[in-house]
Amino acid sequence: MSINLQSEPLFSMRFSLLPAASVTVAGNKRGLGPIAGGTFSGPRLSGSVLPGGGDWYLSRADDVTEADIRLMLSTDDGEIIAMSYSGLIQGMSHIEAALAQGRCPDPADYRIRQVARFQAAGVNTWLNSVMAVGLGQMVIDPVGVEYSFYELR
Repeated sequence: MSINLQSEPLFSMRFSLLPAASVTVAGNKRGLGPIAGGTFSGPRLSGSVLPGGGDWYLSRADDVTEADIRLMLSTDDGEIIAMSYSGLIQGMSHIEAALAQGRCPDPADYRIRQVARFQAAGVNTWLNSVMAVGLGQMVIDPVGVEYSFYELR
C-alpha cells in the first residue's frame, strides 16, 4: 500500500520560553517550560501566541524528548484558538549544550517533529477538523522555538 500525503502551509509560529522547572527520576527528566508569548502568521490566519501555555516534556535517556505543548492563539480578528501538539525532539543534548554556551543550536544536530490539533469557534471552526504537522527549530534571543506547521490534506 502506498500513501501519498499532501500538505499546504498553515502558519509559521515563534514563541519564547521562560526557564523550565524539572525533576529527574530514574534517568528521565520531566519538566515544564512555560510559554512567554509569541506570534504566528499564515495564509488564512495570524495573530499572537498568548502567554501562559506550556511545554510539558519527558527527556529520556536515549536523547529523545517527548513533548506535549498546549497553548492559546489570539487571531488578528479577535478569535481565540486552543492548540495542542505533541511529538519528538531527537538530539536534545545538542540543544541543551548549545544553549548553555549561549549559542543557537545547529539544526543539523537535532530534529523537532510535531502533530497538532485545534479547537476553535466562530470563523475559525474549519480548524476543528485540521490535522497539522510541524517542523521546528530552536532560536535564541530570547530562547524559544520556531515552527512551520502544514495542514495535511
